[in-house]
Amino acid sequence: MFLCVHNAGRSQMALGWFTHPAGEQATAWSGGSEPGPEVKAAAVAAMAEMGIDFAPVPPQPPRRAPDSGIGRKDRYSVHAPAVAGGPCRAVA
Repeated sequence: MFLCVHNAGRSQMALGWFTHPAGEQATAWSGGSEPGPEVKAAAVAAMAEMGIDFAPVPPQPPRRAPDSGIGRKDRYSVHAPAVAGGPCRAVA
């Protein structure tokens, strides 16, 4: 789970960087504590410049990851705090 405030740039890009090499071998999600209206075009363009064609989903709040189905839940959260010392608000 990649988290940021608006789920419109940093967390979406982090998800793209993760899924690009991982392919079908791993599953990840992104979310925001205060989802914005849309993914920033600059984020999509920056990823395209790096050769990563990712299809961002509309910004959304975090969700629970389902059980892996093998009795194990490997979960890690990566938080992308806002620039200039802004907060990455707590998510329940």
